Amino acid sequence: MKIKSFLFTIAFLSIFFGLVTSSQASTDCILTTALKQGMKGEQVTCLQQKLNITADGKFGKNTKTSVITFQTSNNLKGDGIVGKLTRDILNKKEVKLPCAQGDLFNTITGQSCTPLNVTSPVSISPRYFVPVASRYLDITYIAGSNGSISGSTSQRIIDGGNGTAVTATPDSGYVFDTWSDGVLTATRTDTNVTNDKIVTATFIPTIAISAIAGVTAPVTGATPTATIADTVEYTATISWNTNPVTFASNTIYTATITITPKTGYTLSGVPANFFTVAGATATNAINTGVVSAVFPVTDTTISATAIAGVTAPVTGATPVTTVTAGTGYTGTVTWSGSPVTFAASTIYTATITLTPTAAYTLTGVTTNQFTIAGATSATNSINSGVITAVFPETVPITDSTGLTYGTVTAEDGRIWLDRNLGATQVATAFNDYNAYGSLFQWGRGADGHQLITHTSSSAATAVNGDTSTLSTSDTPGDNLFIKAPSSPYDWRSPQNDNLWQGVNGINNPCPTGFRLPTSAEWSTLITTAGITNSATAYSSTLKLTVGGYRDYSDASLYFLGTGGYYWSSSTISTRAYFLSFDVSSASTTTSTARAEGYSVRCIKD
Repeated sequence: MKIKSFLFTIAFLSIFFGLVTSSQASTDCILTTALKQGMKGEQVTCLQQKLNITADGKFGKNTKTSVITFQTSNNLKGDGIVGKLTRDILNKKEVKLPCAQGDLFNTITGQSCTPLNVTSPVSISPRYFVPVASRYLDITYIAGSNGSISGSTSQRIIDGGNGTAVTATPDSGYVFDTWSDGVLTATRTDTNVTNDKIVTATFIPTIAISAIAGVTAPVTGATPTATIADTVEYTATISWNTNPVTFASNTIYTATITITPKTGYTLSGVPANFFTVAGATATNAINTGVVSAVFPVTDTTISATAIAGVTAPVTGATPVTTVTAGTGYTGTVTWSGSPVTFAASTIYTATITLTPTAAYTLTGVTTNQFTIAGATSATNSINSGVITAVFPETVPITDSTGLTYGTVTAEDGRIWLDRNLGATQVATAFNDYNAYGSLFQWGRGADGHQLITHTSSSAATAVNGDTSTLSTSDTPGDNLFIKAPSSPYDWRSPQNDNLWQGVNGINNPCPTGFRLPTSAEWSTLITTAGITNSATAYSSTLKLTVGGYRDYSDASLYFLGTGGYYWSSSTISTRAYFLSFDVSSASTTTSTARAEGYSVRCIKD
């Protein structure tokens, strides 16, 4: 039993010391050859043991990855190939480390510069040695506000070595000013560095206010601008060629403006011709504040007397807003009361303001120099282009029966009469019978057939009687409503499509300058005014009413107070188009017999 125990002890100790010897061999193996992916053998096994990875003796992808990790962590080029430097560090040999700008290794190429013997290596890993840290110096480059630094901003170099180039780059609108150690160039390379260094690049804004305010363009007889107000960025002075006390006529003047930056601003970065001066052609060289401002030749006094283009007010017409441009001027016109259209029986005053064009001036204009055609009087002050023109009283708009009308500008932008033909007032409700007016047969003049007497919103009688005798001419010669119960249902035989066509059309019943609208014009109106029924027809600017119609076959009145029917001048075949609306609908696409009696609303041509 004792012999067995002794033999077991001997076997255990043999195994233990064998393992120790094997472990010792794994840690003490020496790499002697260059290794790379794809190789096999004991040297690969040794490499894997030193990298503390699975040691299968095969240099595969995982082994290459571990080599690269080791190399980069030791400031070597991470190429995955075990060369001399990698082997020396893995073998824990005293390494002659290559020096480079800013470090002991060229971290881009991994190749050596001038060798540096490391005589006192310090172990910082169980597997390799690095040089003593006291041989390093640090350079730190800091970008101040509104800029950045390109290049390596933290550099470690050997004592007495050289850094790599860095460049201070300003943000848009700024320029490099200086480094905190007094270096004035944006790009720098620190050489022969013997101490740690931290430097900051500062940036300052380029002057950004381009418009130089306060320089008045030369005007004949005026005093030159002598000072320019300071801005937050700069001060400025001004001088003029020939040093005039006052500006002469017909002379080109040049102002020289000298800009001086205030503290914290610079002219560096100012582009050529950056600065502007109102009324002048201004130039400046790059990075300078000397501005040359050349002004147009001093002005010539406007000599015109008669100002054209101001049309005398006419009832219903739209006021002009500009004059006809003349030599040396343009002009605007405003009217008393700011009318959209001229009302009847009103005296209007126009205020005409002339504006000189380039090279002209109002200086020298005499009192009451200007005249306005059609005005009872026109006045202006000396040296002024503001003209006051008073016109005669406007004439009222009347139809052939003597009724007077006003005008409105509707939603379509067109001028219309403010009520139906024959109406005695503008509608106050959709069924205001005093605003229904007359009922015309299509194409017929205001010969009396159209006249209706309304006694309520739903009751009315025709003023004149009716007849079944068709007319053979455009003017029937009587005031009777002509019934036409048979095709083509027209009061005239033969039909005439040329009636009511335009402001000068045959039988146009509208006041002078007005006519019936076309079907297309009615369509535009109901679209822009949003007319969809009798309520919206009344709420529109035209205040259309439900005056009903007079029937072509029996001359009776229908739909008084419930339907609105308005003729257009447009025809189709034997019929004519009209606008209709009731409590629930509105349409302009329907046509009907020309012998019908419908309302008429006139539009200005």
